Amino acid sequence: MTTLLEQINNSKKESVKLSDVAFVIPGFAFKSKDFNDSGTALVKITEIQSPYVALDRCSYVDTSKYDSKKLQKYFLNEGEYVVAMTGATIGKVGKVITSEPLLLNQRVAVVRPKPDVYRQFVESKLTSPSFQSYINSIASGSSAQANISGDDIGDFEFVLPDYQIQKKIAEILNAYDTKIENNNLIIKKLEDTALAIFGESSGQFVEGKLADEAEIIMGQSPKSSHYNEDRNGLPFYQGVTYFGERFPENIIYSTGGDKRARLGDILVSVRAPVGRINISNSDMVIGRGLSALRSRSGHQSYLFYLLKNLFHKEDLFGSGSIFASINKKEFENLSINILTDEAKDKLESSLQPIDRMINERVEENIILKKMRDLLLAKLI
Repeated sequence: MTTLLEQINNSKKESVKLSDVAFVIPGFAFKSKDFNDSGTALVKITEIQSPYVALDRCSYVDTSKYDSKKLQKYFLNEGEYVVAMTGATIGKVGKVITSEPLLLNQRVAVVRPKPDVYRQFVESKLTSPSFQSYINSIASGSSAQANISGDDIGDFEFVLPDYQIQKKIAEILNAYDTKIENNNLIIKKLEDTALAIFGESSGQFVEGKLADEAEIIMGQSPKSSHYNEDRNGLPFYQGVTYFGERFPENIIYSTGGDKRARLGDILVSVRAPVGRINISNSDMVIGRGLSALRSRSGHQSYLFYLLKNLFHKEDLFGSGSIFASINKKEFENLSINILTDEAKDKLESSLQPIDRMINERVEENIILKKMRDLLLAKLI
């Protein structure tokens, strides 16, 4: 009985471009004056929080001012994948996980596999490291606001085996993806629970500033000559490009840089998109797009959910103020309610076990993704 690897080696294979096997459709240029708090949800680059489209971040658009026939191809279907085409998250891929109506905005593209290929196989290439490396290579060296086109995405090349082999490979990879998706759903429920506990916290508090609760370290980029991908020095993060579900992915390193985050510090982006959050999983160098925060009283889980609540939507703070960037003084002076240490102790004891469960699922996903990517590299 032949193994799958033998079947792959003996099968007919061809090198194709993504545009040969899928339609790449960039989004529609809706006018910002038509954005509102009702209407149809709109997927912009800020909603692509790999591995999903973050529905809680969506804006809405009034479609009554547009030709309904022209908009049809921009409606997203459940299970489809979209790609960010600009900004700090360029190349990030998100999956649509709702059947609710969603429209695709400009600077985001949807990839729709053609009928004569196995859909899940083509989509597995979008979530592979090779696709991200390809996007990074064509986006590098451009201006501070990197851009790619639909044609750029369509030019991504990969090996396509025959249909039955595509199906077998996709079925194997789907087992990993299903486990990862189940973990992500659990993570979301746990985080929602933690935010609800935080929101219902009671106790005496005083009005204060964020600087009263947290030490804030603003990043400063070292010289580019210190950068490397050979794991020399410490992991380096300029902004949110390598942010993950909860922890960043170590890709770039730096042998220089005085502004550093410690293990367990909360990383917050201070340039567009302002307010995106991760947790440092090691000591690291942070660039000018990030800040690192640590609780002055040792209540780090409490601080994490305080920040999650404060930055309830990217670029929009709890007060309703909108920032494209934020400096240290503005950050330190953000108004918050500060609980007594006794109340924080009680809240921390409730939040820490939830955080441990979340972290276990996130770490399991990291391992599953590595195993999946290694398997994909072996199979193709």
